[in-house]
Amino acid sequence: MINNLIKNTPWLTYVLGIIVYFIFVLNQQFSLSIVWLIFILYGWTILSILVQTYSLQSFIYALCGFGIIIAITLFFMNGVEEVPFPKGAIQFKLDGIAQALVVFFVFTIPLIIYQQKNQDQAPSQPSAKIEETYMESTQDANNLATNDDNEWEEATIEDLESGEFEPI
Repeated sequence: MINNLIKNTPWLTYVLGIIVYFIFVLNQQFSLSIVWLIFILYGWTILSILVQTYSLQSFIYALCGFGIIIAITLFFMNGVEEVPFPKGAIQFKLDGIAQALVVFFVFTIPLIIYQQKNQDQAPSQPSAKIEETYMESTQDANNLATNDDNEWEEATIEDLESGEFEPI
């Protein structure tokens, strides 16, 4: 359980950073909130590397998530304005909406490019890989059929947490 907590520490800091971001935004400190998000992104990256859970895909998701949050904040801060008459009416400001859309577009481009790159990569010699996988699976099935069940024992919780066991 502690291993799971350690592995999820970067994402916990990510969520806590977003909560603090919204506190800064509610206090009308938008510049400080942007600096805070950059600080959290670097902290998330360093923690992910330290606990060995870093991947380019997760970094792109984290970066795009921050960008989308900033775009939504810009939209509500600069693109929507409450007017006094008629009561409760709102007015949309084109400049604020354009700013929010530009930020949204810029921060979603890496995600779009990464997804497209992954879809374009075709596996090399797919028929050879399928045959190799089939051969390995049939050999594993034959090995399992020939093994005596008395030779194996059930792994305990301590064995699972230590990582020093051999799965069938």
